[in-house]
Amino acid sequence: MGGVGPDAADLGPDDPAELRRLPLDRLRAIRAAAREEEADLSYLRRMLQGRIDILRAELTRRRDGEPPAPPRDAAPEEDDLVGRLSEILRDAPPRVRGSARHLTVRAPRARRYRELVPVVMASELTDLGAHDDAELADARARLVGYEQQLSGRRHAVQRVADAASSEIARRYREGEASVDDLLEGAAG
Repeated sequence: MGGVGPDAADLGPDDPAELRRLPLDRLRAIRAAAREEEADLSYLRRMLQGRIDILRAELTRRRDGEPPAPPRDAAPEEDDLVGRLSEILRDAPPRVRGSARHLTVRAPRARRYRELVPVVMASELTDLGAHDDAELADARARLVGYEQQLSGRRHAVQRVADAASSEIARRYREGEASVDDLLEGAAG
C-alpha cells in the first residue's frame, strides 16, 4: 500500500503565526480541504480496522482450539464467519477519546485515497481457511501498519483543520472578521 500521501503541510500551515497572515477565504479553503481529507482517511481507516478485526477474530478462534475457517468452497453452513460478522465488527467502547467532529461516511473523494479502496478491500481476506496462522498474523501486522500510517496522517490533517478553525474563530472574536462580511459573500 505504500505511503498514504503527502505531508499534511500540503493542505496549509498549522502554525498560528503563518495562519494570521492568510486571507479569510484561504483559511476557509484550508479548513474545508483538511476536513474532506479527514473524512477520506477515516473511511479507509475503518475499512482497515474491519479487516484487522476479522483476522484477529479468526486467529483468536484458532488459538482457542477451534478449527480454522473452512475453505471458501465449503458449504455455507460450515462457515460461521458471516454469522459472527456483526459481533466481530461491533464497535467496542473507545480506549481513547476520539474526535468530536461529525464526519459523513462516504467513499473517498481524493483520487489517491479512492485508488487505495480496492487494495484495502482485497487485503488478505479472500479465503481465511486457505492460510495458516503465521500467514494470517503477518497479514494482520501489515494491515495494522497501514492503519497506523493512516492514523498518523489523519492526526496531522486534524491539526491543520483545528488550527485554521481557531484562527477563523479568533478573527470573528476579535472583530477582524464579521458575520456581515460572510453574509455579503454568500449573497454575491
